[in-house]
Amino acid sequence: MAAFYDGNSIFSTSYYEAFHISHSKRLVKLVISSKENDTSAIEAEIPISYHLDRVDQRELPLDGSYNPIGDGEGVDIYVLDSGVSYEHEEFENRAKFAQYDPMDRHLGENRTGRDCYGHGTHVASNAAGRTYGTAKKATVYSVRVLDCEGFGTWSVILEGLDYAMRVIPTRGRPAVVSISVTGGYTQSVNDAIQALYKSGVPVVVAAGNYASDACPWSPASAPNAITVAGSAEGDRLYSKTNYGSCIDIFAPGHNVQGANHMCSDCYQFKSGTSFAAPLVSGAVAILLLQRQPRLTPAQILYQLISLS
Repeated sequence: MAAFYDGNSIFSTSYYEAFHISHSKRLVKLVISSKENDTSAIEAEIPISYHLDRVDQRELPLDGSYNPIGDGEGVDIYVLDSGVSYEHEEFENRAKFAQYDPMDRHLGENRTGRDCYGHGTHVASNAAGRTYGTAKKATVYSVRVLDCEGFGTWSVILEGLDYAMRVIPTRGRPAVVSISVTGGYTQSVNDAIQALYKSGVPVVVAAGNYASDACPWSPASAPNAITVAGSAEGDRLYSKTNYGSCIDIFAPGHNVQGANHMCSDCYQFKSGTSFAAPLVSGAVAILLLQRQPRLTPAQILYQLISLS
């Protein structure tokens, strides 16, 4: 294992979701309406959680409801993360193996995209979960690029990006790629995201949680990624979010509820830009790809911001 995690390593998700913000370019509210990891168990049958309540309206106070203009049906969300617990009730059989697990190949495992760490399942549920996701009928494809401790390497991330680039055109459906990992600036990763962009696939990425400029980090610095920073309750900025000129949009990133991979009906709270990004991935699926599948990634970002 030590040989595998050499200078090419990226940070584990548990570490990178850890650190204050002093400034950001713009606090953008994601509107898709027609009208640190602190964790604890919660019940599925509860009032609408704040993160969904916030993204479907422009202004405060919150109205206690979530009324999206679509559900993402017919759109695929490729989640590059620690895997997904396919059997979790949040996914209603809409979470699937993408048919390639880069981490399996590197570690000689046979997990076929299944989550053994917990990060990816929560992320996927915020994109497409029936209770806590923005796009409640979108299909999730798991491309596992982090191991059971939340670590990975850029080479594995690149394999995942390359696979998404190759497989998406073969499925003939609109798709968005969602990435909630971060590490030091790496041109090859940014180039891979640019290739997806040029092929017509939007890529949504987390800004990172170092309370610093997002531009020295990848993939947050990728020029044509949709880079998502985190807000908190009451429209405060999430204290650990990265910020700066590389940020495109903010979404809730503090105390975000979602699926826990430990059982099929387990839930938890987590904080971090990792959980802000998939809310935007789901919004892309609903607001744009489901309704206007011919939009380019540039048009998608323009509409996200103009509708916020």
